[in-house]
Amino acid sequence: MQHHARSVLAVIVIFALLFTIIPALAAPTGTDIAGHWAEAQIRELMERGVVSGLPDGTFRPELTVTRAEFVTMVNKSLGLSPLADTGRFSDVNSGDWFAGQVEAAAEAGYVTGNPDGTFSPYRPITREQAAAMLIRAFGFARLVSETEQNAALASFADAGQVSSWAKADMATAVHLGLISGYTNTTLAPKPAALTTSNWQEWEAARTTEQREAVLEKLGSSGLITRGQTAAILVRALSKKPVIQEATLFDQAGTYGPEDGIETISGDVIVTADGVVLQNLIITGDLTIAESVGDGTVVLDNVIVKGETYVKGGGTDSVIFRSCTLEGTITVEKEDGKIRIVVEGSTSVPKVVLQSGAILITQEDGSVEEVILPEELDEDTEVVLSGSFGKVEIASQGASVSIGAGSSIDTLVLGENATGTKVDLDKEANVGTLTVNAPAEITGQGRIGTAEINNPDVDMKAEPEKVVYGEDAKKEEPKKGSGGGGGGGTTIPVSAISVEPTELILSAGEPGVTTGSIIATVSPSNATNKTV
Repeated sequence: MQHHARSVLAVIVIFALLFTIIPALAAPTGTDIAGHWAEAQIRELMERGVVSGLPDGTFRPELTVTRAEFVTMVNKSLGLSPLADTGRFSDVNSGDWFAGQVEAAAEAGYVTGNPDGTFSPYRPITREQAAAMLIRAFGFARLVSETEQNAALASFADAGQVSSWAKADMATAVHLGLISGYTNTTLAPKPAALTTSNWQEWEAARTTEQREAVLEKLGSSGLITRGQTAAILVRALSKKPVIQEATLFDQAGTYGPEDGIETISGDVIVTADGVVLQNLIITGDLTIAESVGDGTVVLDNVIVKGETYVKGGGTDSVIFRSCTLEGTITVEKEDGKIRIVVEGSTSVPKVVLQSGAILITQEDGSVEEVILPEELDEDTEVVLSGSFGKVEIASQGASVSIGAGSSIDTLVLGENATGTKVDLDKEANVGTLTVNAPAEITGQGRIGTAEINNPDVDMKAEPEKVVYGEDAKKEEPKKGSGGGGGGGTTIPVSAISVEPTELILSAGEPGVTTGSIIATVSPSNATNKTV
């Protein structure tokens, strides 16, 4: 977001208060917005009837916005109508032009006023106040996890200056891209020199010069301008339809009919621990949000037509029981500590692991394909337990454990999967293993066919059949580790042929006392050819 120095910041807020948000008295143009960084956003809000120009035809995008003006703009953006003043704030009178707007904002629940029962309508709104009102008014609260909130503020040197009551909302606004830093390293949540006496001095000022003097003390940072407000509101409005189309489950409990099936049109977002969804058809995407934390979410007999995103949930499991997921499950838990169980008759076409995870199939649950993509962090730990069709590892340095009793039809280590470690439990089974990169395969589980396309493979198990690609034949594979050894592939003998198959020696026959038998070992590059 751009910011410009303002030598005259107050010219004049009273003037703006009287005419800024009153379309009947204000001209619909803004002759001074051409070329301004927020011109497009200002014009969009003008077309929506949210803001308008001043009587002199200007808009004054760098003019500071008051609290009364801000709630009026938010209300108009959301289509909230003014309400009759109830006298809930001692400094808002029924005859004030903004009284109905302030009442509507309070009734909507996104403003509560000051502890002393005032609203301070004439005070310039601070950036943290604007963020808090915006997030609460548009319903964006609780969509961002605490971890993401902390990350959103981590790069700002003055993050500690955000008031405790506004921290979550400010962080959410930054994370969602509604508000950017005042600079690359500062948030400027409120004026650095802000004091109660400053505000009292502001409200007591009656001339332009007096208010300019107060703003000079406060400094230009920490407040919000008309142009900035327009940009923020347009961003919020662009996200609002997405939120409106989603069904939000933000309280623990069981949702869905006991019998029969119910359809939810659009997307579903689960933001709370302890949510159970049952007997539902979700026509859009399903998101288990970061805010679930390390909690548990259960889906029982749920059909998801769209994609499924798992960003929250802990080691006590996200459970899919007798579900049909027509799209991909994408797992992205920041700390990688998540357990996903696919059970009952659940069928999943594809799971993409963007983080570490424990993935379990049991009973008749099935996963056709599991992918560890290239962008997965090194040293990511993945545990697979159960039955899987194809597992493809494209990432570097991942550690994949295949548990007892597990079965994988096809396990592929891609060309970029350098440093991958696969541990195969002795009771696990892999139909076909294809290795295209240097890797380490430990454990004594069964491998039906091993297709080796890279010579730098350390494999402890003995496949029933080994097939070598051209790349692997170019270099004699290293012998298996042991003694003074070093890594490499240990190639077992898979077959021995003997010629001739029959040899008869006749005792006493002149000149015939010995015979020769030739044993041929397959494959030709077996590590130990001794017979």
